[in-house]
Amino acid sequence: MTVLVILAAAAASAFLLWFFFGPRRVHEAAVEASVQRATIVVAGGYTPNLIQARQGFIGLGLITFARIMPISAGMRADLEGTV
Repeated sequence: MTVLVILAAAAASAFLLWFFFGPRRVHEAAVEASVQRATIVVAGGYTPNLIQARQGFIGLGLITFARIMPISAGMRADLEGTV
């Protein structure tokens, strides 16, 4: 029984280390006319969650957040005729 507890604790520790400190996918900022641009989509989390910009870049860095939220039927009725 003690061995199972130790193995479970080791497995949980390994998972937590991988989850928090494991490799991450990097999204590189696009360069357009001396501006580095990156768009982050917010829908329950952030995508991408890691952005890489060029170091020493002479120009601006622009981060755009696009929020996506579901619209319920009640909200849809309230929004009819707007815009």
